[in-house]
Amino acid sequence: MLLLIATTLLVQATPDSPGRAASMPVAERSVVPGAKKRAAGTPFFQLLDEVVEEMVREFARLPADDLSPMAIGSVNIAPNLSNTLEDTLVVRLTAQLAKVPGLQQVHCATCFSVRSHTEGGDYVITRGIVGREDMKRVATEIGAQTFLAVGLEYVDGEEEYIALNVRLFRAKNSSIVYARRILSSETEIALARDGKHKLTDDERRAELEAMLQSKPTYGHSIMVGYTGMNSAGGVSFGYRIHESFGPKRDFLYGIQLQPFFGSGLIGGNVLGVFAYTLKFQNVMVPRIRFGLDAGVIINVPDASFGAGLFTEIITHLGLGIQARMMVSVPNGAVTAFSFNLGAMWAFE
Repeated sequence: MLLLIATTLLVQATPDSPGRAASMPVAERSVVPGAKKRAAGTPFFQLLDEVVEEMVREFARLPADDLSPMAIGSVNIAPNLSNTLEDTLVVRLTAQLAKVPGLQQVHCATCFSVRSHTEGGDYVITRGIVGREDMKRVATEIGAQTFLAVGLEYVDGEEEYIALNVRLFRAKNSSIVYARRILSSETEIALARDGKHKLTDDERRAELEAMLQSKPTYGHSIMVGYTGMNSAGGVSFGYRIHESFGPKRDFLYGIQLQPFFGSGLIGGNVLGVFAYTLKFQNVMVPRIRFGLDAGVIINVPDASFGAGLFTEIITHLGLGIQARMMVSVPNGAVTAFSFNLGAMWAFE
């Protein structure tokens, strides 16, 4: 009876510090005040996915025969995070590990179950695998060769980050196969490493809704450069608005306004634009755009019709360069050939 009362009071107690919370069993921890928000926002889970993906990426480099079959043996959550993250982390680990070629996973129910027994006259409650012999017994029952143990931490200070402490060991002799502490401050350079843009849930939802409802996708570009017409030349500015279309939004059409002025050159272009954008899976590789444009070329006081080809190289930051060659139908003093070289900033 006294044991039951003590256990009830322990469960109901709310730790007011990470140190006090850490002394309590995982299943009985409460959220430290102020930490609940850290387990609810999309940015947190985005970082969590990145550190898990980094772990899985390294597992994929190891021989599958040394890992498989694998079971998730333990998951520990830092006291300043909600203990409900345990199930979330297990699901994310299982889903990401399924992507490792040749890796077979087995479920270990014993690893997360609570058991009780008497030991030397004391009533002992244990959770998960306790001891080497227990681990070997469980591994034999479920057919596991390796066990994965992970711990999730949240550090809130001058530099805010999460850490995933990973250990992978063999069940038969407890030898360590892999061990590493993966920091989110390291995985923030994942874009530079693998070039894959991490979409948030809201971005994925908006992208799906736009595709289902055939919503237009607009983009804008601002340009500055040099325009030349035979012996004349001057500074040019430009603005383009376009709509992207196609299965991968790699085609566009729009309108471009481009005034220019200089020695013997005052006027501008009013052009219709059509282009194709060559995109790469790695977004760190600049995309290349090939297009054609046609419209009115004005060189005060004359005007003519012109058409031409252009190419653009645009980085993932939207900054790029542009080159254009045009041929115009002569009309008065308007020259027959023109070109444009310059920089651009694309909002797409």
